[in-house]
Amino acid sequence: MNRKNDNEGNQGMASIKDKVTTVSTADGMYNIHYKFEKENQFGPILVLLFGFGMSLESWYEYGYVKKLSEYFKILAVEVRGHGMSSRPHSAEEYSLEKVAGDVIVVLDKLEIQEAFILGYSLGAKVALGVYNAIPSRIKGMMLGGFEIKSTFKMENDLVLTTLSKGPVAWRNLWKSMMHLDSVGEKNLLNADTEALTALRTAENDWPNLESALRKVNCHCLLFVAEKCFAYKDVKFASTLLSDSKFEVIKNHNHFSMMADLSPVIELWINDLKKEGTLK
Repeated sequence: MNRKNDNEGNQGMASIKDKVTTVSTADGMYNIHYKFEKENQFGPILVLLFGFGMSLESWYEYGYVKKLSEYFKILAVEVRGHGMSSRPHSAEEYSLEKVAGDVIVVLDKLEIQEAFILGYSLGAKVALGVYNAIPSRIKGMMLGGFEIKSTFKMENDLVLTTLSKGPVAWRNLWKSMMHLDSVGEKNLLNADTEALTALRTAENDWPNLESALRKVNCHCLLFVAEKCFAYKDVKFASTLLSDSKFEVIKNHNHFSMMADLSPVIELWINDLKKEGTLK
């Protein structure tokens, strides 16, 4: 896979473009973009991993970086296929190991030995991939809205069908499921739908995460929207962990909850305060 399949530009990221830093993957083929907020000099590091098709800017758009910066140094990472990171068009470039490796290469670049992770949807799966690779460096996780094993028929998958129609159709699908402001719309219209198609195709072959969940021994807060398609999976996942808390967010579906994570974030922060991790 060479770089000619990358989409280097993304005007939707213009508002933070000059502040974003790049690191190359271990094989040198791709660039991974991230934003490291270090204003909180004394807080632990929190890695933010968003869902499928979203951008690093989403964490800023919804106000989560501002809120979480009161307690953490914030490291928001764009895994391959998203935002200003490289966007290969081959499904073989999107194994869980490779996508999780995008996060690890950023941690290594910044010489970060310990971190917490907040991952939603696809980001929660990637977080588990990161933990599986470097368990001693992950101190706790907040994971929501994820399937333990994605299984869908390629020929009638709504995501793949929509992506095949291009960015406008992709934007319209999101608009039908949740409110989008102008920034969110612009990011979706700038998506590389061929790269996301490759990722979605690869995700169908990602491993069942049950064994990975059983190996987690750090504290985890698992959360899911009351009307989320992954409700049963997240609830079951909570029974596989040795140290976990399970929270259901009422009156939301998988998509609407993305803009309203504040209540569950507060619960997690309070838990970390009780155990002495946060002040």
